[in-house]
Amino acid sequence: MDERSFEVAAITGPTASGKTELVLALAERIPLEVLSCDSRKVFREADIGAAKPTKAQRERVPFHLLDLVEPTESFSVQQYVSAAYPLVQQVRKRGNLPLIEGGSGLYLEALMRGYDFRCAPPVPELRRAIAEAWHCRGEAFIAALQSAFPGVTGQIDTHNLPRIVRFIEHKVAGELSVKEAREALGRLGMSQATGAVKEARLCAVRVSGAGSPLRSRGYTLVVERSTLAKRIAARTEQMLASGLIEEVEALLARGVCPDAQLFSGIGYREVLLFLQGEVPREDLAELISLRTRRFAKRQDTWDRNRFPDFQSLPFTTPDERQKARELLARELGEPAES
Repeated sequence: MDERSFEVAAITGPTASGKTELVLALAERIPLEVLSCDSRKVFREADIGAAKPTKAQRERVPFHLLDLVEPTESFSVQQYVSAAYPLVQQVRKRGNLPLIEGGSGLYLEALMRGYDFRCAPPVPELRRAIAEAWHCRGEAFIAALQSAFPGVTGQIDTHNLPRIVRFIEHKVAGELSVKEAREALGRLGMSQATGAVKEARLCAVRVSGAGSPLRSRGYTLVVERSTLAKRIAARTEQMLASGLIEEVEALLARGVCPDAQLFSGIGYREVLLFLQGEVPREDLAELISLRTRRFAKRQDTWDRNRFPDFQSLPFTTPDERQKARELLARELGEPAES
């Protein structure tokens, strides 16, 4: 059993900041296993666009929470927490450090703080919209519900309004992606309530339930903006050279719909635009890089606001990267206090 005074460690930071490079270096000095925290790496067959660790990297250290679902399926925060929480305990029982690595902020927050989206409290605006649609449209609403959520009749009594309300609330709060939740409300004729999606998710994350918050140490990598932009551009070119376009073509050929959750990720959706003739090939790399830079900025904002207790680690220059490796090797290798 791992006897450190903390249960998990987490390394976060913007995309292309060097998180994987860092955890691989730490794995040479600390017995650890990596828990990926990335909303795209959970999809099978999405290797290049999701920037998954290579086969050689996976042979150096165990990586978990990769390739969990088919590319045709959807994946939620709740599914991530349900898969990750038991893994933390399993890794600790093996005497290793569970090291969470990734940039999907909501996934990380939900796991570290024990959130459970299944326990989401009611959102009045959403409840009113559901009740109004149910009373005004009757059987037409039930038919729309069955269309939006195939298999719903086997899960709840579709003529029981309270059951319908809680079913939709659970879906909107975390089982579906934001895009899928809004589309589902649209199919139910409740487009006016799509603004309630954000509120439902905010309410859900205030609820503790998946487990007690994990005792943790967290670190955020900070890379100077111009350097990060160069890293993003280089990684984009590498992805395209490695076959990102061909990866998307293969996914489409095997039946993945253009509106699948996977394809909402940066890199994938821009390649789709190219394949649909909406973006010239010569503009593709810059478009992906531009949107990735904007995403990295949002990640920075999320990390500052949601993880103020995480220690910031400068990670721009070779000297800074070396100092970060040494600091983490000391702190994360620390034995439990006696």
